[in-house]
Amino acid sequence: MGKFWQKLSGWVFCFGFLFIYSTGAIGAESYVTDRVDIQFRSGPGINYRLIGTLTSGTPVELKKEQSGWCLVVPKEGPFAGKEGWVHKRHITSSPPSNKDLVQLTEENKTLKTTIAQYENEVASLKQTIASLEKALEESKTQYAKLQTEAADFLSLKQTHDSLQKNIASLKEERDRLQEESRKAKNSERIRWFLTGAGVLFCGWIIGIITGRSQRRKNYTYYWK
Repeated sequence: MGKFWQKLSGWVFCFGFLFIYSTGAIGAESYVTDRVDIQFRSGPGINYRLIGTLTSGTPVELKKEQSGWCLVVPKEGPFAGKEGWVHKRHITSSPPSNKDLVQLTEENKTLKTTIAQYENEVASLKQTIASLEKALEESKTQYAKLQTEAADFLSLKQTHDSLQKNIASLKEERDRLQEESRKAKNSERIRWFLTGAGVLFCGWIIGIITGRSQRRKNYTYYWK
């Protein structure tokens, strides 16, 4: 007798487990199946008051099951947040096809919007890249021009430095020649001065000698 009850308890447990998990986990989000209008009643049976109807795809919270009926709380629609009973066959743990279609349509719209935004960003980035490439080419041209100008500048600087050295050398030569010219002029003046002094001295001597000779002749004539 004890073995019989043990076997019976095991079968009851197995059927209960399969019954629970075939419908869905209690408290998990479930959906009304693909029927247009589902009766939403105040109790687990058709003899209970009809509260209203739930449209296909309405998300509900599954509270419990009883006699093939499910106590649910709709999350959307006019009966959102209110408890009621629907037949178990109208409840599924996955979104119905029309719910999937709506969700996929919305996701597709979102993806299209995102893609359009990305395309606009890509176009803007392409314009930015084109502008940067143009600026880069202009920079390369300016850089090449600067290199040429720099080479010319270095050449001019070398020429300028060489001319500066030549000018400095010429200035030194000019100063030397001016000094020599000044010394030569001074020497010439001294020479002419000495020559003039010598001439005057010679004239003075000649005058003295001439004067003496004249006095001597006069003295001789007087005695005669």
